[in-house]
Amino acid sequence: MRRIDPQSNRLIWLFTMITLLASTAAGQVLQPEREQETAERGIHSSREAQAGADQAADLRPTHADISYADVLAHPDDIEINIQWADNQVARGDLKGAAAPLERILLLQPELANVRLYHAIVLFRLDDLDGAEAELSRVRKAQLTAALAASASEYASRIKRRKRRTRGSFSLSGGAQYDSNRNSAPHSDTLLVRDFRFQLGDGLTEDDDYSYLTIGELAFERDVGDQEQHTLFGAISYYNAEQEKQERFDVRSGTGQLGLRLRTPEVDWTLRLIAGLVDLSAEKFVRNVAGEVRGERRLSSSFRAGGLVRVESFDYDGIPDSPRAYERTGLETTVGGDLQWIHSPSHRSEMALGFHNRSAQRRYFSYWGPTLGFRHTWLPGGGQFVLAGASFDWNRYKDAQTFISTKVRREAIIRSRLMYGAPLSFLSRGLIKGPLADIVFSLTAEYLWSSSNLPNFTYDNLKLGFLLTRRWEF
Repeated sequence: MRRIDPQSNRLIWLFTMITLLASTAAGQVLQPEREQETAERGIHSSREAQAGADQAADLRPTHADISYADVLAHPDDIEINIQWADNQVARGDLKGAAAPLERILLLQPELANVRLYHAIVLFRLDDLDGAEAELSRVRKAQLTAALAASASEYASRIKRRKRRTRGSFSLSGGAQYDSNRNSAPHSDTLLVRDFRFQLGDGLTEDDDYSYLTIGELAFERDVGDQEQHTLFGAISYYNAEQEKQERFDVRSGTGQLGLRLRTPEVDWTLRLIAGLVDLSAEKFVRNVAGEVRGERRLSSSFRAGGLVRVESFDYDGIPDSPRAYERTGLETTVGGDLQWIHSPSHRSEMALGFHNRSAQRRYFSYWGPTLGFRHTWLPGGGQFVLAGASFDWNRYKDAQTFISTKVRREAIIRSRLMYGAPLSFLSRGLIKGPLADIVFSLTAEYLWSSSNLPNFTYDNLKLGFLLTRRWEF
């Protein structure tokens, strides 16, 4: 057998290291799980903006100095009863709010503003016939322009709500800045077989801008009578075009179908989701997920929920991540959450869960806990502020030996702040008509990934804005 001389050995070793470094670097500038999250979180941001605007629109004033004892002491005092009803609505006790309003209307049935308020409470209680009857009386009275507009709006909402099938379409457009779009290591170095190499030009941290387009077509249909069960579905589209780094252009399509079941004890949501993510115009990952969520009201201030989700991922190799297919597998998530409504304008949510992800290669499989916190503040005027943070700890199941003999461990911390308001508020009433309902939202998000391997220690700051408009039909 021919022996290889020492110099040839060194050349072979050097060539191998260069090849491994190039391969590792190419994969390093891409974090496949993060790229899929990019699309998911983009769609979620659009939904959050509209949901925050809806919550802000339903905000009622509160009166800390009014108690039930005051109502009992002054049962015929209209102002005290209205203020008590405001407090009950704020706490979510709609039935408790209806009683004082009905008492006022027995005393003075001509009060159009109180009757409109009663119609709104009945609407939110899903007593659509009662709400419609109250509105018909309201609209016969002499109304101010503001009351007439509110009555007309709720008449339209009742008409839509009484349809068994309802639809909506939302469209968002905006832009986003990433301080480290390629997820480059903080140290500007990579491990290859436990040797450190300095990253070359084009592989260090690189910022970029992207232009966002998000659309969603949704429907829901009542499928029960007294129980008010609801079948729902949606088709979502997300597109992010990078200004400089075109290899990180992300496009995704997602479809979901689900069923909400209302029972006396627990509200259940069953959901089936399927999606496709393209990266740089290449088919990158397909996912299918099934989840079951239960939610129970503990009191007027507290709700508790639980979730079980199973999701499959099918990756394709692409030029920037040719072995991405090795990540194909399943992820199982179980968790619970507690929601606390402090006041009409403040609510918080704590969530705790556990996830386990399997892949074709054990060095891409991991498990660990996840913790999340979220707070919603509604300052008034249609404004909303959403603040949140999450922590994920991942322990991988095997060492990726061409990087290191150490088993990878990582902690991922993400903090997020969103402010939003309708253009009608931001323009101080100058913007009217259909444009007034457009919701402007501004988001800042910071991600820090810390690992025992320098390849996976990096951070990224995202700053972005969206303009969101929803049409209902």
